[in-house]
Amino acid sequence: MDLRDCLLGIDVGTTHIKAVIFDPSGKEITKTVLDTPKSVDEKGWTTMDPEAIWDTTARAVSETISLLRPDGWRIAGIATASMGESGVPLDRHGDPIYPIIAWYDLRTEPQARWWDETVGRARTVAITGLGTKPMYSAPKILWILQNVDRARARLATWLPVSDFIAYKLTGNQATDFSQASRTMLFDQARRDWSGELLQLSGIPGGILPAAVPSGTLVGHVHSEASRKTQIPQGTPVFAGGHDHVCGALAAGAISPGRVLDSCGTAESILVSCQNAGIAQLACSSGFSFGHHVVRDTHYVMGGIPSSGGAIEWFIQEFCRENRSYQAATDLARESPPGSHGVIFVPRLLGSGPPTRDKDATGAFARIHSGTTLSDFARSIFEGLSFELKLAIEAMERVLAQEISSLIAIGGGAKNDFWLSIKASALGIPIEVPEVTESTALGAALLAGIGAGLYRDEMDAVKKTSRISARFAPEETLKQVYQDQYAAFSAIAEALYRIDKERTTTS
Repeated sequence: MDLRDCLLGIDVGTTHIKAVIFDPSGKEITKTVLDTPKSVDEKGWTTMDPEAIWDTTARAVSETISLLRPDGWRIAGIATASMGESGVPLDRHGDPIYPIIAWYDLRTEPQARWWDETVGRARTVAITGLGTKPMYSAPKILWILQNVDRARARLATWLPVSDFIAYKLTGNQATDFSQASRTMLFDQARRDWSGELLQLSGIPGGILPAAVPSGTLVGHVHSEASRKTQIPQGTPVFAGGHDHVCGALAAGAISPGRVLDSCGTAESILVSCQNAGIAQLACSSGFSFGHHVVRDTHYVMGGIPSSGGAIEWFIQEFCRENRSYQAATDLARESPPGSHGVIFVPRLLGSGPPTRDKDATGAFARIHSGTTLSDFARSIFEGLSFELKLAIEAMERVLAQEISSLIAIGGGAKNDFWLSIKASALGIPIEVPEVTESTALGAALLAGIGAGLYRDEMDAVKKTSRISARFAPEETLKQVYQDQYAAFSAIAEALYRIDKERTTTS
């Protein structure tokens, strides 16, 4: 029997671990989704056991392959995408010396402050394209060196989670440029680890694996991993990447001016660029900067900390009779465009670009005796769209080019009502790709490029990207949303100044 080629994309996320097999046209063949094992201690610190992550990943892969076997497919290549920033600290035998610290775990705030004061934010931004934040890998490594028994003597390797999975499959250690870009230790200009930052921070450079382009061959599945996962021994494994960046590849958001909008509880926007010289401007505008999974390409990335989370908050606190997402959307439909003038500033967890500030607060404004619950509901969706517009305009200033379209993925891409508002508020079309597992597909495409199924990233996108829906701006709403956006911007700016004054005097 002639076997048909397929690709295995693995997505190790904060909430779920997914193993998805695709055919070369990007169509999903089989899929398994399992919960990501993690624990929270009495301090509120969140960790993940590396071996539990590997066991769960192996089980997801095994279950997926068991569904595939009767169909005559051959896995041509494998790659893994995962959360960024978090990593696995290994000893010289390849055993973890401490659990994976979740990317959002804030125990590393003292290390980030020390870095800011000692190493310096300006120099860090100039080299890495990142500000000094506790979420990145470097503060996590410092915390482990300072708090884990004999860590400096025991720590031999720091592997991002996606690369830990590749290591467990092949026995070889490497990381890709996109994951290296989330460590706060990677020199974007040299595409290598920064000796200067390693020396200033005291982090031993020997713990960092070789950094390679995404799609580079890491190794082949060894016998032990084959028994555990059902992947045939000798199957090639390629370097994957950071989950958001892999998602951008699968969604086709790799051309200049096309922005990926990944909307869930938080909302992340990402655009590709060729100019490595805009890193400092990007960071000063509230974005991060890094190397793409697309070769010889960078990205600018930012987001709204509370997007879908703001809707969830509204449902919980305001919709006492029917606490469902659909009910909140239906309620919002009852109010006309513009929400009878009501403005919502959605900064429940701080602000996004261009004034990224974790202490910024949100508000409802321009309410009156005739304001209804429907007006509040619609203003949530409109306010989130205006906050996104602020970020898109800041992104345009950084890139010195216009954004031409938005590609929406995630839970927010399933809400046609919200997407219609976004398109009209932004004044650009929004496309929804057909693929539902974009992160896993992005990893699979990198494996396909490495295996020779595609010439390059553009060829992979051309052969797999399909649009399921398109939302165009409504001309009749143009003036309504221009007026509302002007009011939103003024209110948001005034509130931001008040917040700054409050934090300065407190």
